[in-house]
Amino acid sequence: MVKTRNGNATGVFIPYSRNQAQSHGYLFALADGAGAHEQDEAAATTAIAALTAEFEQADPGTMLISLLPQLIQAANAALRRGQTNGQNGRQLTTTMVACALRNDQAIVSHVGHSRCYLVRDRAARQVTQDHESEFTQGLSEPDHLTNGLRAARLSALGTSSFISPDTTALTVIPGDVLVLSTDGVHQGVGCERMADIVSQPKTADEMARELVATAMSGDGQRDATALVIRVRAVHPTGFRRAMT
Repeated sequence: MVKTRNGNATGVFIPYSRNQAQSHGYLFALADGAGAHEQDEAAATTAIAALTAEFEQADPGTMLISLLPQLIQAANAALRRGQTNGQNGRQLTTTMVACALRNDQAIVSHVGHSRCYLVRDRAARQVTQDHESEFTQGLSEPDHLTNGLRAARLSALGTSSFISPDTTALTVIPGDVLVLSTDGVHQGVGCERMADIVSQPKTADEMARELVATAMSGDGQRDATALVIRVRAVHPTGFRRAMT
């Protein structure tokens, strides 16, 4: 509510056939530009475009738990290449959280403070851990304030030639809801309220809009973006498929 443009970006890959759903799966990603106001949107959209393009071109059947961190590294490389074209020579930096789904597995990989939540049985659980807390934990208040910008930049794509994202594997069941959010959403919507919103009998689009509206009803100082993924059915793998 204090800016004319949202510096976040989202991207999805939806398979066009049942075969591609089995060979590639689904991809959902969200990025929160961390640079100057005129650059954060460019950083976020550049990273998302690189990630989704690389996912579609990946070899069929590639293990998602190894593929997703590689794709985030590819997005980081795309930002590094584009930095020379940035305004005033500044870095293009962004956080990122990505979720790939295939069969009954969800792989979540992230860098920075953009988050993923799993909502099951009307209870929300935070899947990711903000990276800023790793840099600021144990610092005194003056040190925390002094190092705040440094911590934020170290935990974002575009700040280094090599990025090591955190990656988590989840088994999903029908009825699960995954929420990808920027800090503008999860700092304004607590876990309990988030679970209530995405457990309603509404479409995923309606849920996402309500999450953002709820977050913006506060101070409205941050860009707020949410992606809502509702799991309607799964295709079990391995032993679970034999038992189903």
